[in-house]
Amino acid sequence: MMKITTKIDKVRTLLIEKPWLRDNDNMLLAYIWESELKEKKVGTQNDMFLAMYGMGKLSNAESIRRCRQKLQQENPELRGGNYKGRQMAIDDVIEELKNFDKL
Repeated sequence: MMKITTKIDKVRTLLIEKPWLRDNDNMLLAYIWESELKEKKVGTQNDMFLAMYGMGKLSNAESIRRCRQKLQQENPELRGGNYKGRQMAIDDVIEELKNFDKL
């Protein structure tokens, strides 16, 4: 599981250097994913996806995640194998969020 704090420096830098990203989560995600793809030396075949996602022409990742979360909360039969592990990690995440302002 990726810790919340692992990306904070990257997001902070982007928000400072590219102020238009402050109001566009899709574009922010596209910038982060683009840099991650470059780090992994994945070719530019993903440019169209990133451009479309950044312009809001594809479903927002957070909206999909929230839908999945709500459905699994209300329908136990839709829960995957990771559900129990995520529930057990809640205390760790809460503690990490409490310390978030100390970064």
